Amino acid sequence: DDKVGIEKFVKRAKVVAGFAGPFVKYSDFVVEACCNHGTHWVDITGEVAWSRWCSDRWNHKAIANGACIVNHCGYDSIPSDLGTLFAVNTLRSRVSSPIRSVINYQIGLGGFSGGSL
Repeated sequence: DDKVGIEKFVKRAKVVAGFAGPFVKYSDFVVEACCNHGTHWVDITGEVAWSRWCSDRWNHKAIANGACIVNHCGYDSIPSDLGTLFAVNTLRSRVSSPIRSVINYQIGLGGFSGGSL
């Protein structure tokens, strides 16, 4: 909730990394400050609705100020991303037709954390 402190550390940084959530509760001011000051942001969120909400609100500021906002770089998304990359690379080595899209279906057997809903 310390907006002044957040502004100060974001202005001094080149990149801010968010490793703990729930992001919807703790990271709004930080991401907004990054967008305003051209500071890059990367996080491990699995909170799809929150990252979309951030994009809808601040994408234009991020672009105008040269900030890259990169969400979903963690456990929730890396297995899918890497699995898709490996599958596509394997298919490309075995077939001649281009791969234009990939659809990924997952089944979750565990539970959700407080922020990943």
